[in-house]
Amino acid sequence: MKLLMTRDDVMNFIRSNEIALIAFLNMNKSDDRYFHDVLAVLERRAGYLISFAFVDVTKSDLGNENLLPPNSSTPFVALYIKGVKAFEQEGCFGEFMSDLAALKQGIKDVLKSRGYKTLF
Repeated sequence: MKLLMTRDDVMNFIRSNEIALIAFLNMNKSDDRYFHDVLAVLERRAGYLISFAFVDVTKSDLGNENLLPPNSSTPFVALYIKGVKAFEQEGCFGEFMSDLAALKQGIKDVLKSRGYKTLF
C-alpha cells in the first residue's frame, strides 16, 4: 500500500488510477494501525481492480485544503472512481472480520452499481 505525503500526492493518485482507495490514518493510534492491517488484507484480495494508498495524517502535509470532511475522525476511507468520490467510511468496529466484511461489502456494492465486476 502506497504512502502519500502531500495533497498533490493524493490528487495525483486519484487522477492516475481509475479506482483509487485512500485511507486517512493516524498511525500513532492503535485502532488506525490495526485498520491498516485490515486494508492490507483487502488489497491482496482485490487484486488489480483497486489501487490502494494511505495518508498518515500525523506526518503528511495536506496543505490548506484538508481532504477529510470537517469533524471526521480516523480511520477514514474514501473510494474514488474516475476521480469522483463514490464511497466513504469513517471509523471501525475493532473486530477484524467485521471490519473486513463491512468495508468489502460497501465497496462491492458501489462498484457493482457502476458496472464493475469485483474479484473479491
